[in-house]
Amino acid sequence: MRDSGIILQVPGFVGVQVAGNSPTVDAFEKGVGHIERFRNSSTLDHVLENPYPPSGNKVLRKLKANNGLLLKVNNETILTAMRFLSQEGIFVQPASATTLDGLTEAVNKKMIPQ
Repeated sequence: MRDSGIILQVPGFVGVQVAGNSPTVDAFEKGVGHIERFRNSSTLDHVLENPYPPSGNKVLRKLKANNGLLLKVNNETILTAMRFLSQEGIFVQPASATTLDGLTEAVNKKMIPQ
């Protein structure tokens, strides 16, 4: 989008994984350049439980190159996000609620401005 002139600069990126399966976040937190297979995955949704995501290393490189953030959320807070959205008439699967949960977490921890 920047190269096409739609935006002037690349926005900050935030990646979110579930604490019960977080190979990319774990690598990011350790400061290493590659992910390792996650053992004993525990998530609410099959979409979230790939123990070695095929694009994990690429995501890790892109986020590091663009000062992005990676953080973990847990199954309980994902359910809280799902309940909140349902009160607004929006039904989402756990993988989608993870995004709202991650955004809420990043704002609460002052990782991104409100």
